[in-house]
Amino acid sequence: HVLSDLDGHVDVILDGGPTAIGVESTVLDLTIDPPLVLRPGGVTLEALRACVPTVERFSAPLAMDDETARPASPGMLSKHYSPRAPVLLFSGPFEAVTQHMRQVIAERRRAGQRVGLLVPGDQRDLFQDFDTPLADLGRDLDGMAHGLFAGMRALDAQEVDVILARLVDSSGLGATINDRLLRAAEGRVIEVE
Repeated sequence: HVLSDLDGHVDVILDGGPTAIGVESTVLDLTIDPPLVLRPGGVTLEALRACVPTVERFSAPLAMDDETARPASPGMLSKHYSPRAPVLLFSGPFEAVTQHMRQVIAERRRAGQRVGLLVPGDQRDLFQDFDTPLADLGRDLDGMAHGLFAGMRALDAQEVDVILARLVDSSGLGATINDRLLRAAEGRVIEVE
């Protein structure tokens, strides 16, 4: 995807192949006390705390929504890592979210919209009766982190009108995945009970 983003804008692109992690690097500010994670990435907060026990995470990662803002690190604006299609992001109990997503798919399709799904592979069967474009994120957090951006790009390539996704468990690499999903959804989450 780097080539498609930068082709014609830079003179040279060195292609090292697919990354092992998929999400960008963790950005840590060590110039302050306590040290602060400005952008979560492949190195989790838990792993950092094993080396630097006092490290904290930036508490308002989606607060910067002004395009003229000068964030301390790339990827701190509320809209970043976004596909062309808007992302509807859901949170809540698994069964309730699944039901709500199914309702939204049906409603959007009745309205003539092409709906894309960005879900873990073990959830694809929950939506198979809709015959809708689906990006399989893998079955674990490593797979999800690795496939997240490729999944968004694949759904954009299929020209969907909207992408549906759900937040994942926020432990470990899940915090990074949720950070990227929240930015793709511009910080908006549909809470389901």
